[in-house]
Amino acid sequence: MVVATLEFNVLLFENGMNTTNISAAIFNTGAFSPLCAVHDDEDQATLIGNYKTGLIRTKDLVQNKRIVPNSPYSDRAYQLVSFGAGRNTSYTDVGGNNPENFGGVLLCPGALTDLWTKTFVADGMSVYSGQRWTHKPNALLYGVTDVVDAAYTVNSAGEAQLFLSSWGKGLVLIQGNGSPEFLLDTVALFNTTNSDGALVGVGGNASDLRTGGIALDENGTLWGVQSLVSNPLFSRSPEGVFTSYGLSPGADGVALKDVLVEDGMVFIQSRTNGIYAYSDVDGVGLKRQLTSGLGSGDLPSDKVLAMTFDQDGELWIGTDEGLVVLYSPENLFDGTGSYDARPILFEEDGVVQKLLGETPVTALYTDGGNQKWIGTRGAGLFLVAPDGLTLIHQFTENNSPLLSNSIVDVAVDPTTGEVLIATDKGLIGFRGDATPGHTGFYPELHVYPNPVRPNYDGPVFIQGLQENARIKITDVSGGLVYESISTGGQLRWEGQNLRGLDVSSGVYLIYAMDDLGEVTAQGKVLIVR
Repeated sequence: MVVATLEFNVLLFENGMNTTNISAAIFNTGAFSPLCAVHDDEDQATLIGNYKTGLIRTKDLVQNKRIVPNSPYSDRAYQLVSFGAGRNTSYTDVGGNNPENFGGVLLCPGALTDLWTKTFVADGMSVYSGQRWTHKPNALLYGVTDVVDAAYTVNSAGEAQLFLSSWGKGLVLIQGNGSPEFLLDTVALFNTTNSDGALVGVGGNASDLRTGGIALDENGTLWGVQSLVSNPLFSRSPEGVFTSYGLSPGADGVALKDVLVEDGMVFIQSRTNGIYAYSDVDGVGLKRQLTSGLGSGDLPSDKVLAMTFDQDGELWIGTDEGLVVLYSPENLFDGTGSYDARPILFEEDGVVQKLLGETPVTALYTDGGNQKWIGTRGAGLFLVAPDGLTLIHQFTENNSPLLSNSIVDVAVDPTTGEVLIATDKGLIGFRGDATPGHTGFYPELHVYPNPVRPNYDGPVFIQGLQENARIKITDVSGGLVYESISTGGQLRWEGQNLRGLDVSSGVYLIYAMDDLGEVTAQGKVLIVR
């Protein structure tokens, strides 16, 4: 059998005669654009490598199957957004899903140029949950392109809502019952026609609506920004009412990107004007700006590339000339002290240095243990202790499978602690060990793998812990084998005793204790050597 791959079909020839024409008419795969094909004479099946839709297997033009990897839709990753709180029973069992598996990461593939202009990426968006990828094509999202941010919530009525921000078309709302991968009902595309006048196009052009970063506050209000307009900040209440806000002086007509919301304060990243901040204090909208000026933020540069709040309420800021921390962001609005940011200083060989020096910091993420993941342009990825003074990991192309030393974004799956790393060459994962601390009563710990079989030489993970819980592991006779403190809501155990030796085969009991030494949760694991 001879196979000929053409632009829109595949031809099979037997004894010099065209016997089969495989074309788009027989597939439900979107655009049929074959790149290569082979025929299995024994099985009488044809395998076709199709552009953007993976591998297609067809037999007799009737038995058709798509074969795709467990991966995002494409190698583009612009923004990664964690959702859920992992193994935490304070979250509703939305849509009948097991709350133990609630949480994951939203991947927004829309990209902007260095000048923050549109690139017309039409890859929809992807959801990573339960260690599986689910894709939502842009055809189901009102055809929007350049999805640059996402926000997920469960409202007071128990209804799940997923908001997507498109740089050019506005906001898409998907809602229903379930975590994001299960939401199928695309409810609305919010633009200039249905947003109470809050969303406006650049220069009055309704088809150029540059909505950027979005975030939800503790009350379920959605906050977002739009670029190059006079009232760039907007909100949408849980009841669906839109409101817009000015950020002047200086913010009218400015390009804005990411948004963070913390304790009633909204922080907004600009392209070249530092950070804008907004807070409603006693019904009065207060507006502030952080810049490189001394006494006005003292940022290393007005080109802010990344922001994250940590668990202590401190704002970590990455710029194109280094990293700083705003230790008391509330000072911006209460007038009680300085709101200049400070670099993290450490001493090495008698010389005081700044953490990362003037390296461009492009991504920041605070994990469940209050550790900071720091992505850079050209220097790879760092994990530092909560105060930034201890380096835990540094990953580069040379010492790890990291695809590139230029990091685009970082996020952690709150259920497993897995770290997703977006680079300029694609996405890669790292098995992290920090998850959010458990806030309720959780008598049965989740331990995996369990049992630990002879051919497994990795760590054992213990989840469902309260934040920074003290863990004791004993044998069945009550002898202490190991003890430690959890990182956030998870503990990584290497299967070794306190002397660093591998434990022998047997059942091991796990106890989680509070500050008073009371056992709050327990579990067990079987180890087979």
